[in-house]
Amino acid sequence: MAVPETHIWDRASLLLDTVVDRYATEGISLPARRYVSDGPEVAHDCEEVVVAFQRVYRGTPAIEGDAALTPMRCGGWRTGIFDIHIIRCTSAPKDDGSAPHTETIEGFADNILIDAWFLPEALTAASFDGTLAGECEEIFIPQAVMVPAAGGFGGVVVTMHWFLGA
Repeated sequence: MAVPETHIWDRASLLLDTVVDRYATEGISLPARRYVSDGPEVAHDCEEVVVAFQRVYRGTPAIEGDAALTPMRCGGWRTGIFDIHIIRCTSAPKDDGSAPHTETIEGFADNILIDAWFLPEALTAASFDGTLAGECEEIFIPQAVMVPAAGGFGGVVVTMHWFLGA
């Protein structure tokens, strides 16, 4: 079966829709700005949900250059790496330059730490139930990385390896 030229775009769009749907189902709010990025770098300068495509490698999820395919010639299995960014408002110094109150910091931390746990869990559930993949082996979620608060914004980025086919 031929893979369409829009294969990576289709996957990125499905990934964004799945995140939005899973959050809505759980009643967890997300920023209104949502999009698939036109490149791997995402500016963290507003509240947003972004899917950014990083690259394709030969191999299966989490096993680049899969030993089962060695020697790899011009064909072989391919996996794409996607990053899902959820950026939210964070605390910032007061107008006089002093530190924000601890209650303010914790108020912003709540949603960001929920994202750090819920986003990879939602993606894992979507891979198990077939929303994102035919089998859970087609997806590997190695990490959720915190985006440090800067300029009043911070959040979490979850990296996902997704089997694209041969």
